[in-house]
Amino acid sequence: MTDLSSVLWTVAHKRGKSMPRVSYGLAEDDDGRWQLAFDPEELQACIEFIHCDSSSKPGEWMSVEDFLAWAPRNPLNRKAIDCFVAFLAKAILILRLIS
Repeated sequence: MTDLSSVLWTVAHKRGKSMPRVSYGLAEDDDGRWQLAFDPEELQACIEFIHCDSSSKPGEWMSVEDFLAWAPRNPLNRKAIDCFVAFLAKAILILRLIS
């Protein structure tokens, strides 16, 4: 069985090239957006909330575990959680299909 971290490491270090930080949008409204951020160099994933109003507080980030552990704060947060869970399910399905 191939684990996700080894696949990510292989992709990130293929041919010695470093990959830039990537993000995937989960949910967005007028207040801001939730996104999954992945740093292939550090093999670290986190969930960020980026405020639309740049003069407001800076982006907030949390671990994936913390994001999933808390009850949804509002409908946008619920939508982001649902989208993230669907994203994980698709990733696991793809790994099963290619292994």
